[in-house]
Amino acid sequence: MEIEMAKDGNHCKGMVNDGSTDHTSAVSRETQHAAVIDLPVNLGIGDAMQTGFIYASRNGYDIAVQIDADGQHDPRALSHIIDPIVSRKVDCCIGSRFLTKTLVISKLHSKLTRLIQEVALLQEQLRAKGSK
Repeated sequence: MEIEMAKDGNHCKGMVNDGSTDHTSAVSRETQHAAVIDLPVNLGIGDAMQTGFIYASRNGYDIAVQIDADGQHDPRALSHIIDPIVSRKVDCCIGSRFLTKTLVISKLHSKLTRLIQEVALLQEQLRAKGSK
């Protein structure tokens, strides 16, 4: 489980389960590794992040970090995000899984994905206009 990989001290204290079915929520409760907030249904990343940040603020967290538990982000990289904040080198730190040697491929993939989404949206709009 991804949560097990993040157990290196004080990093994982709270998590929001946005409709996940992979048992990360249950593992967190069993190990008491993180406070778990289970949203009633999948509300999307925006609501999940807002819930987590509100929880962190109300519970006196000094730092709030958002990472996905679906393997897109490596929990072992948390220290690279948190350490510059703790040492007061920065006020905010944003990590990206796209900052790798394959940056050109990642950018190309992002542009291609965006183009496909735009074409799909345009097709949907044309269908909607045609059905009137």
